[in-house]
Amino acid sequence: MGTSIFPIIVSCIITILPLTTAQFCFKEFNFTANNTFIKTRNLVLSSLASNVSANRGFFGAPRALDSDTLYTLGLCRGDLSNNSCFSCISTASQSLIDKCTNHKEATGIEYPCMVRYSIRPFFNVMDTRPAMFWHNINNVSANHMENFNWALNRLVDDLIVRAVAGSSILKFTTGDSNFTVYDSRIYALMQCVPTLSSGNCADCLRGAVGDYRSNYMGTQGVNIWTASCIFKFEVYPFLESTVSAAPPPPPTPVTLALPPPPPPPTNTTMIQANRSNTYRTTIIIVGVILSIILLVIALCAAFLLLRKKEEAKRRHNSGSLYNLARVRAAAKIFWTSRRNGMHQAGEDETQSQSTDSLRFDFVTLRAATNDFSNGNILGGGGFGSVYKGQFPNGQEIAVKRLVGGSKQGQVEFKNEAMLVARLQHKNLVRLLGFCLEGEERLIVYEFVPNGSLDRFIFDPIKRMLLNWEMRYKIIVGIVEGLVYLHQDSQLRIIHHDLKAGNILLDGKMNAKIADFGLARLFLVDQSRGNTKRIGGTVGYMPPEYAKYGQFSMKTDVFSFGVLVLEIVSGKRNNGYVEHLISYAWKKWRQGKASRLIDQTLRGGSESEKMRCIHIGLLCVQENVAKRPTMASVALMLNSFSMSLPLPRKPAFLMPSSAEPSMAPTEKFPSRVTSSDQSLKLMSSDQSLEYSVNSCVNEDSITLPR
Repeated sequence: MGTSIFPIIVSCIITILPLTTAQFCFKEFNFTANNTFIKTRNLVLSSLASNVSANRGFFGAPRALDSDTLYTLGLCRGDLSNNSCFSCISTASQSLIDKCTNHKEATGIEYPCMVRYSIRPFFNVMDTRPAMFWHNINNVSANHMENFNWALNRLVDDLIVRAVAGSSILKFTTGDSNFTVYDSRIYALMQCVPTLSSGNCADCLRGAVGDYRSNYMGTQGVNIWTASCIFKFEVYPFLESTVSAAPPPPPTPVTLALPPPPPPPTNTTMIQANRSNTYRTTIIIVGVILSIILLVIALCAAFLLLRKKEEAKRRHNSGSLYNLARVRAAAKIFWTSRRNGMHQAGEDETQSQSTDSLRFDFVTLRAATNDFSNGNILGGGGFGSVYKGQFPNGQEIAVKRLVGGSKQGQVEFKNEAMLVARLQHKNLVRLLGFCLEGEERLIVYEFVPNGSLDRFIFDPIKRMLLNWEMRYKIIVGIVEGLVYLHQDSQLRIIHHDLKAGNILLDGKMNAKIADFGLARLFLVDQSRGNTKRIGGTVGYMPPEYAKYGQFSMKTDVFSFGVLVLEIVSGKRNNGYVEHLISYAWKKWRQGKASRLIDQTLRGGSESEKMRCIHIGLLCVQENVAKRPTMASVALMLNSFSMSLPLPRKPAFLMPSSAEPSMAPTEKFPSRVTSSDQSLKLMSSDQSLEYSVNSCVNEDSITLPR
């Protein structure tokens, strides 16, 4: 609630003030007048205005200090003249010097420019806070609201694509709508800090648009400044000057004037002297090179010997733990199978042998990932990071390193290590093995080169690479993978965390379901269960599971329905002020379901698109029994002669009327706990775990601790 009210309060305060300026000071510390940091900061800020105005409105550079590095950035709005930019940056810099005297991090917004400094590197980091918000006090009339929003959404989507396509010098664009409102047009501006990646720039701008939709929807204009991007629109022209938003041409290469070569020597004695000097120089160089080579060889030999000793010691220390895990795993399998009357002689031994073949040692995985370098990180979750690696034979891998000491991380490791090893399907990510040494818990998967689906369909540029044929193939692949999990494999498994971020795309854009850390095993005759421990991603969880802990195969069906609507629309489940399901249902009832289709899709079967929307709405129905099974969904996609039932009211997990809508950019903790059974949340693509008061019937795969 606080996050939703904060920008409104700030906006109200700013509305009555004559100045549009603010300073945000962080990391206060004690200092002396001659402190090196203070002197350097003041010096850098004093010269910042000249650097910014001389570099097309943006300048950022690090400055090394005794124990820290000072990162400073100045940004002017892209339409400002050099004089206006210089004046604005000068004022903002001086304000930070005066107001944030003893702070190691600060942001000053002196509309229309911004100055930041910090001892942490932030040039490539998306920061949506601190932020300032202004809005037009006039509102759009109710009878024009839908058409106004439609025109604004089209304009915003177009500007995001153009803004992120900018260069490392300027990510700025402007535009106006073709739809007239109140005898005027909608004029808009978007800009990112140029050092942001295209993906971070797009996310920041979408977050700013989300702030507008959550707090100022219906106003005739808004001006949002965050630490990383700017979004503004009005129903009147507001630019200071007309500027080109295209990236600047590359600088003309500088040609150095070299002195003419000296005339050739004519004296025979000089030639002989030169030859003698050259010979002596060659001998010296060769001697130095040989010495360096011998030194490197000696160091390498010493390093290899030391590493071999460390590896032997580590294996000795972890051997007893691993053997104990094998014994406990065998005992677990024995008693579980005996309890179910399905024990088979020799199964434990086979299980143990197959576990041996999947084991990797930690040293091998550390070397493959370049010592788990940050540059190798592919992504991360609530309990660890995923790294790209490569074995000496050239095989590329993905290594999931779980955070040590996390109880839920241990559960995820046990689920994935033992469960996925028994699954083999072309639409599931293949498990190569795992590592269990000391506190280290690592899982090794095949490397899937194109990354996750969310990096495509939610990226304003990359989503244009996914035509309808590709998206339809991805949907079909997800269905086939889920049918295998639910009924065709030797186990019956609920994935429990199906979302765009857990769908990976291989080199041929085939879908592969990943991340089985929250998966649950069902017995052959079991149809549903209850849990007191809720785990998953808000926006993809059906209400019966999120509120009461009730799960079944239809839990995955609901998540699949949300995912289909996202693939067809290219919008996140939290991308609208309305829940995506609510928006889709409203358009379906109005006979305008085609408005849900991604505007970047050109060509492709319209009937297939509409059928997928129809199937998506069937999968998210409130009545669990009315949701189709994944096998039925497969038939619906494969047989267009098969008539589909009309969808009923979807399940909504929305805020109550007494609670404000949570901003789409609001971040949940990676894992949080709560005992409130009446939890009502706006969707957000963040992992969530909490407790509900419910009876327990846990059947998740477990391994010994």
